[in-house]
Amino acid sequence: MKPRALIEILGIPPKDRIPVLVEGLNLLVEHVETLQGTVGDLLGRSDPRGAAILDAVAVEEAGKILTLLDLARAGTKDQARLKRTLRHFYDHVARGIYAEVATMRPADYAEIKEIVAYLRPGFYRDGPNGFEWVFRNRIEAHREERIYVDFVRDDDGIRWITPESGDTFPLWKASPVTDLVVALRRSGLFTAAGLEATAAAWQDADIADTLHWQDVRERNVEAHDAVGEAGLQDEQLTERDLAMAVEQWSFPLFDLDLRKRHVDEDELDEQLR
Repeated sequence: MKPRALIEILGIPPKDRIPVLVEGLNLLVEHVETLQGTVGDLLGRSDPRGAAILDAVAVEEAGKILTLLDLARAGTKDQARLKRTLRHFYDHVARGIYAEVATMRPADYAEIKEIVAYLRPGFYRDGPNGFEWVFRNRIEAHREERIYVDFVRDDDGIRWITPESGDTFPLWKASPVTDLVVALRRSGLFTAAGLEATAAAWQDADIADTLHWQDVRERNVEAHDAVGEAGLQDEQLTERDLAMAVEQWSFPLFDLDLRKRHVDEDELDEQLR
């Protein structure tokens, strides 16, 4: 068996690729919904640490879902775009960026690029009065510090860190991105017709800095109207779900590098000047 082999989906003819994507989307969202339920159970038993760990997994699986949906929005002609999008599926930071962007409402694509640039650095300086301290990548740190005990060196010296420190500020509910992907599933997008409608809505899109949120929303509405007219919406779909699917499904990220960006000491020192 060869794991992490999603790139091989590009060897499948585009028309035959759709059922494979539909299967993956539904397997992923089933996993997210299962994890959501367990997170709720753990919170009900006053176990915020266990809930935080499983929520971190659910968020990454939701990031995978948004990546596959971006594959549908990317079309079939630009192979470099498709390969770049598929790389996001296996990258912790890329999946985290998808999840972060899904909780925001950027005005335009130019703002999306600024957000991505903010989230990518491997290290950065920050502090209450400027740039006193060095921190590791925001997404990577948030994920690993909820899951693992580690021995670290930072501006305070060398020390142990533990997820126990998060018990003081418990996770009260699952991350919003998990609600989003469930809403997208209920809306009917995780069907062959849903993916085809998504591709059709984005086929003529100019992914440029001037792409405005209103245009993204209109394309979201177009795709959801198509699956609604086809009667593909889940019986569990609520008005809240549909509003979230239209208003929260954000800009495509397939043309951006979402990997963690290497930062050397010279660049960190430059931030002090």
